[in-house]
Amino acid sequence: MADSERLWLVLYAALERLVEHKITGLPVVDAEGKVVGVVSDYDMLTLDNVSGRMEAAGIFPAANMDWDAFHEVQKLILKNTGKQ
Repeated sequence: MADSERLWLVLYAALERLVEHKITGLPVVDAEGKVVGVVSDYDMLTLDNVSGRMEAAGIFPAANMDWDAFHEVQKLILKNTGKQ
């Protein structure tokens, strides 16, 4: 698996955790487990807006300048995990 594919899988998993736990950010750790940063729901929406990859894959609805897209993602994940 290419590094870019692995990155997208990690981002998808992170998004699922954000929605599942109703939080807005997760720590980013290096290979030794040291915290090196934080990734937020806004970061992911921005990344999708720039790349369009998550939207093309059907992960995100079209992003706009408010939180409607994020709330749609929350609804979809909760529905798919049976938590709604």
